[in-house]
Amino acid sequence: MPFLAESHYPVPTKDIASWTFDNYTHDWDDPLYIDGLNPSNSISPRQAYKLIRQLVAGFRAIGLQKGDCVCIHSFNQIFYPIFFHGVVAAGGIFAGTNPAYTPYELAHTLRTAKVKYVLVAPDLMDPVLQAVEDVDWLGRENVLIFNPSGEEAPAGFGQWSDLFNHGEQDWVRFDDLQTAKSTEAARLFSSGTTGLPKAATLSHYNLVAQQTLVYEVDKTPWRASRLMALPMFHAATAPSAFCGPLRAGEKVYILARFDLEKWFWAMEKYAITELAVVPPIAVMVINSPLNKKYSLGAVKRAGCGAAPLDKGPQKRVQALLSEDAPLTQVWGM
Repeated sequence: MPFLAESHYPVPTKDIASWTFDNYTHDWDDPLYIDGLNPSNSISPRQAYKLIRQLVAGFRAIGLQKGDCVCIHSFNQIFYPIFFHGVVAAGGIFAGTNPAYTPYELAHTLRTAKVKYVLVAPDLMDPVLQAVEDVDWLGRENVLIFNPSGEEAPAGFGQWSDLFNHGEQDWVRFDDLQTAKSTEAARLFSSGTTGLPKAATLSHYNLVAQQTLVYEVDKTPWRASRLMALPMFHAATAPSAFCGPLRAGEKVYILARFDLEKWFWAMEKYAITELAVVPPIAVMVINSPLNKKYSLGAVKRAGCGAAPLDKGPQKRVQALLSEDAPLTQVWGM
């Protein structure tokens, strides 16, 4: 027999940018994307709004067409989510890649996601340029340097700053169920457990529904804060990294990559309330003497995903959190 839902909650059918910024009720000038090691480096909703509209104009100026996929190859940083919003707002599709990928793995990703443009951090260029040579429709002219902090870039390539020389344009707007479900926003990759990684398509509706149903149906009585040390390209991280902070007006402190002591330090320093880990990190946390040097006592809600975690380690992690904080395991397709 079928098991029917006991209740229903409406999921908005707007495009992501309109859903984020229309009738915005949070503080426009409160920093939300914050560099965890340099908190003076941050982005507020007002700044994000302007940057996204500039990126819409910039991506269209370089030839981005509706449905084109744009890939980013970079470690985490505060402009990474702005890149996502800019691409999607311009009518494009986001894809991200692991900074540790080899040229072979990159070429597979670029072909599978049908990538038209690649933005790459200057220190990660070599494998990208090798990969581009193996993709028929891509050339060096399709590669732009992702250097929002002014990092030195090789000559002969377009740069991040070039995208901001074309004024501002409004994003692609819609508000109907069919368009929301059929308009791609991201191509996120599986782990490749049964073969090479595969691109999973997420629509605007998919991403809006995740934020709506997980965080807005039963709102917490506290203002959530998160530490983003897991890679933003990953399917488990992308929704909360890109769609949650601006929509909910919640702070995210960003680390370029996971480092155990920096992670512990930032969790305590910023009194992080929402913890997200994968099993290997959970085991590192409970086995490290750093859990006595630093406190995770501000965490009010935690989740562990991507793979199962034994109940023993689960209880030991939970014991480090605030009293009665739940640690929920989440994994699946």
